[in-house]
Amino acid sequence: MFFILSKLLSFLVYPFNWSLLLIISAQLCKNKKVRRRLRIGAIVNLIIFSNTAFFQLVTTKWETQYTIPKLSINQPYNIIVLGGYSNMDEETQQISFNQAADRLLQALPIYYLNDSNQIIITGGTANIYFDETPEAEYILRYLESINIDQSNILFESKSRNTYENAIYTGEIIDSLNSTRQNILITSAFHMTRAKGCFDKLNIEVIPFPTQPLRSLTPLKPLDYILPSINTLNTWSILIKEWLGITMYWFKSYL
Repeated sequence: MFFILSKLLSFLVYPFNWSLLLIISAQLCKNKKVRRRLRIGAIVNLIIFSNTAFFQLVTTKWETQYTIPKLSINQPYNIIVLGGYSNMDEETQQISFNQAADRLLQALPIYYLNDSNQIIITGGTANIYFDETPEAEYILRYLESINIDQSNILFESKSRNTYENAIYTGEIIDSLNSTRQNILITSAFHMTRAKGCFDKLNIEVIPFPTQPLRSLTPLKPLDYILPSINTLNTWSILIKEWLGITMYWFKSYL
């Protein structure tokens, strides 16, 4: 039942699929007036969610709740990097990074600010169909390959979601018994849920958002007029995140 529900929700996070359902409903509907309204709804939906200016407005309001903090070179930090930015080919042992790898890339300059800084890699595997190497384990090997001292890298590979990231990372932090401040690094669209999980467990963190969905360059005049397929597709990331926050709220993870 849960599997079917998750597949249904995955289908519904795409605004294009909403229009598709409206078109199918219109084809099946016998009432001409209702059929016309359904078709108009499908077109209006595509126009709204393919508009880059509207997407920019929404994402800017959502993502700028947290801004890049000013960090001190004299303050040691635990740099918590949430997973979900890579996969590994089990046959070739080659790592493939996705767009969210900005999380790891932004962590490295912070690490080099102070010799006492430590990186905490958190992330197991969410795959329920077959066993695979937990992300934290092969990212550990990657960091070692670029000459980051192994003694400065901590990791947990048991977590399967954001809430478990917070639980197992909290256990690591408690075991350190140090005065380091904790920096939480994750994608800007995901920061509200991630920080909420750490706050729920009374783990103080400094949010450091990365990989913004919003445009970092000014909009062009055509962005207000012409539809964009890329914008239409990118909405699914934000909608999926909002659904995740809703589920976490019901589960009292936030």
